[in-house]
Amino acid sequence: MFDDHELPEGLSEPFVRAEWAQIVQAKGLMDQRAYLKVSRAGRGTPLDRRKRASLWDIFADYRARVVSEGFAEPDGAYREAIEILSSEASNLPYAAVVVDEAQDMGEQALRLIRAIVPEGPSGDQNSLFVVGDAHQRIYGRRASMAGCGINVRGRSKRLGLNYRTTQEIRSWAVSVLEGVSVDDLDEGSDTLKGYVSLLHGVSPELVSSTSEVAELKGVSTWIRSLPSENVRLSDIGILCARLEDVDRVNAALQADGIETVVLQAGADDRSSPGSESRRCAAPRGSNSSPWRAPSCPSQPSHLPVP
Repeated sequence: MFDDHELPEGLSEPFVRAEWAQIVQAKGLMDQRAYLKVSRAGRGTPLDRRKRASLWDIFADYRARVVSEGFAEPDGAYREAIEILSSEASNLPYAAVVVDEAQDMGEQALRLIRAIVPEGPSGDQNSLFVVGDAHQRIYGRRASMAGCGINVRGRSKRLGLNYRTTQEIRSWAVSVLEGVSVDDLDEGSDTLKGYVSLLHGVSPELVSSTSEVAELKGVSTWIRSLPSENVRLSDIGILCARLEDVDRVNAALQADGIETVVLQAGADDRSSPGSESRRCAAPRGSNSSPWRAPSCPSQPSHLPVP
């Protein structure tokens, strides 16, 4: 694709890919005129009219190739679905939509949700229930619900009680985001003021190791030090930052005599054979598991000291 076009001066291929994903696709831009006029707030690098026109030639060519091959990117599929739903708005059978993890949905996804239950002439009659927390955003897809036709102003409620995480862990986790501006899923900013946990426990311990071998040996020592009368083996979770770390960490623990089971994404197999073992999992496989004794090896060195 890039071999057939000359990039504007000062721009890189990664920048152009991000521009396509975060501006053109996210905002549903279909022609050059719309791209020349759209706000690019948050993208950092300014683009004059000439550079935007040059980039649009690349975007238009890429889109034509995708269509000719019979493919569609997610945002493109959302946009097509919105067109279908809009054409049948008066005949749609849906009464309400419940949305979770809204912080990871882009503009086209939110517009699709609005299209499923369109707002009536007298306004919205509680047809949407949306839950999200921008502090937990994973994919960096910031979108304004108001800008997507979902009006929550004066109708939203901020939740401040954490029933899952201990106050000690929550305080440490929140400190990582100190000073970072976080949106409220609309056009304002959010705050963690008044956010508390009902549970209490041991404060997190940050341990620095000189090598991975020493680090995993430390994890084994920590596991053996846990009080067996209070912590079951299946309550111990070893959480790896990346999927590719799981097999390596699991093998190292087993080699040191620690019995383990690798937890698959979306599963909690504590009642299955081998359930009385320590769990190794990547983040997606551990999100809903209430570990009493979690350990997170192979973390970056810039984490704050609790």
